[in-house]
Amino acid sequence: MIPDNNHVAYYCSPSKLEDGLPSSEAFLPRWSVRYGAYEEHISVNHLEHFGDVGTACALRCIRDALLEKIELKPTGGIAVLNVGEVRRAGRKAGNEAIRVEERPIEGDPASDPPVLPDPSHAGIVGFECASRRVRGRTQLDLRTALVLQSLVKMDDMHRAVTADVEPQPVRVDG
Repeated sequence: MIPDNNHVAYYCSPSKLEDGLPSSEAFLPRWSVRYGAYEEHISVNHLEHFGDVGTACALRCIRDALLEKIELKPTGGIAVLNVGEVRRAGRKAGNEAIRVEERPIEGDPASDPPVLPDPSHAGIVGFECASRRVRGRTQLDLRTALVLQSLVKMDDMHRAVTADVEPQPVRVDG
């Protein structure tokens, strides 16, 4: 588990932003057509994984990692969340299971499509809809998403695309 005093970065596409802040929908696991189930976690990246380099440098590293997988939109945003606040938000919503776990991606360049490594990858876990025993999003999941949404203030938001990170299609070497 990632320590409470650490932080995670969460990329929000433009469709998941409302007035520059993540919508509550952004804090719910997505439905995976490929697997026919909700994703097990909300993908985030651990800022302190990169050491004591400061937020700006860690975000640059995270943007680079994200560009290997997705196209960052200029009108998208990256929310920085305190791990302890995420856990406390879950408890406030009545969801004791919410936590942030390290979930590094080792990568598999031979797979189709290729999966590139992302050692800073982590996940917000503990949603009922991600359980194979529950079908659909529950009231607890919706309450949890609303409380997580309330954590993010404008000061916590960062541009997804900066002068040193231009939007571009997903890159696959090889």
